[in-house]
Amino acid sequence: MVNILSVTIGKEIVVMPKTSKYACSTKLVMALAMIGMSNVIYAQQADTWISTHTQAFIPAAANGAAALSAPSLRDDLRLASQQASALPGDTTLAITVTLNIRDEAGLNDFVQAVSNPADSRYRKFLKPGQFAKQYAPTAEAVAKVVAYLRRAGLTDITVSRSRLLVSARGSSAAVASAFHTRLLQFNYRGRDVFANAGAAQVPAELGGIVQSVFGLQNVSEFRHRRHA
Repeated sequence: MVNILSVTIGKEIVVMPKTSKYACSTKLVMALAMIGMSNVIYAQQADTWISTHTQAFIPAAANGAAALSAPSLRDDLRLASQQASALPGDTTLAITVTLNIRDEAGLNDFVQAVSNPADSRYRKFLKPGQFAKQYAPTAEAVAKVVAYLRRAGLTDITVSRSRLLVSARGSSAAVASAFHTRLLQFNYRGRDVFANAGAAQVPAELGGIVQSVFGLQNVSEFRHRRHA
């Protein structure tokens, strides 16, 4: 069974698999159509690609990844993915890019402190503005990610209040190109699903900013909910 991590940041709830292969680190406090071939070519011409924490889902699942611990699930998925074909390039996808926090060690120390009655910071929780100022990605870092997604042909780009999540929509062709991966489709337990056959990667200038990419597969799903 997949362990789930649910973290509240301000008025946002991030729910994600609690496993380092498919999601962010547990310390993280955790894709529309192409708009022109020139945008896709831009993404493909990156000099150096850096892998994110989002690994190839299909090979990982076939090899018995921890996120699919039940043997019957592993076997069924392995057999189903053997019949995979390329996902049509005009399929509309919704993706969410998670960004690295700043000063992870400092945030980890703070989390320990607010839980320790002997610490002077005990139960002195951060307000959303304080968290953003001390630990959230900088506005400049977020702007780089947004600009890259826009140049890659993605649209409906939104940034969460915490600045930890950047969501967008786009064709599967644009998404696959933007993250230097392949997207395949197959039928799994009566459902038509898709998954990435390669790790999600980003250009080197975003390597220290982007942590993971959700939405490259829908066999198991990432959920990002907001309070009303």
